[in-house]
Amino acid sequence: MQKLTGKWEPMVSAVSWNDKYVSGGVSGNVYLWAGGAGNPVKASEGSIDCLAVDPKGILYSGCSKGVIKSWRFSAGKLVVDKIVSEVGSF
Repeated sequence: MQKLTGKWEPMVSAVSWNDKYVSGGVSGNVYLWAGGAGNPVKASEGSIDCLAVDPKGILYSGCSKGVIKSWRFSAGKLVVDKIVSEVGSF
């Protein structure tokens, strides 16, 4: 049996996007998965409670702090495309 190294983080959301898997964790990280390793990107100060892909193939994340972001894939990484909505700004 292989021993896994690193820290464990509970995942609260996941989605398949453009032949990739993306998950969102309680620490506010979004992970792009390659094999058994996830590459984290800090997305929020709150947990990533929702991930969704629209019919046009755009990835969205929603966090417990009320922020919705759209994402794109660039140079092998997830990067924020734009902030779509902030509940705190209403």
